[in-house]
Amino acid sequence: MGFHKKTIRDVPIDNHTVLVRVNYDIPVNNSGEISDDLWIRSSLPTIEYLLNRDCKVIVVSHHGKPVGCDAKYSLEPAAARLARLLRRDIRFVSEVVGDRVLQAIKKSPGKSVIVLENLRFYPGEDANDSDFARKLVHSTGARYFVQDGFGVAGNRSATTDVITDFVPSVAGLALEQDYLTILKVVDLTGAKNRLDLPGVEVLLDVGR
Repeated sequence: MGFHKKTIRDVPIDNHTVLVRVNYDIPVNNSGEISDDLWIRSSLPTIEYLLNRDCKVIVVSHHGKPVGCDAKYSLEPAAARLARLLRRDIRFVSEVVGDRVLQAIKKSPGKSVIVLENLRFYPGEDANDSDFARKLVHSTGARYFVQDGFGVAGNRSATTDVITDFVPSVAGLALEQDYLTILKVVDLTGAKNRLDLPGVEVLLDVGR
């Protein structure tokens, strides 16, 4: 069984601004240093694919369960690690919606990467608030939304659910690979109900 939903390979994505939802909820040690960057590395194929097609890539994620804007949960360290892995400069913006985000993206050239601040600094994310999702799409100027975080695909939050009402949405390469890997494991183990796994059923709606 293949991945039967649209991915970034199936849409005319070249030269567009693309909003990519990743899962950078990565572990950090007591000094605030990243102790495991597996999930950042898993996002590289999608980001590099988009850069190779002259896209402007806007990366968003949550991290932890902050109460308000807590610097402890900032995505700035993840952005720095991503820059190192990509071997290129990227821009970090300490907000998610609003004019500062809009201007930062507008001034960035094509084939650039911009990482926005922790989505959970905004209550609209976990509330699956349509107004927050609409503001995010407007602030980024995104032409496409890419869901690339398998670990969050089962959540009902603004950037996993209601955002698809405002911008064409497709799956990223990491999400596709994770989905196919799980189906393969299910098939090999002889499980009768392949959807009886967290997140897998929700993935069937990706790229609708």
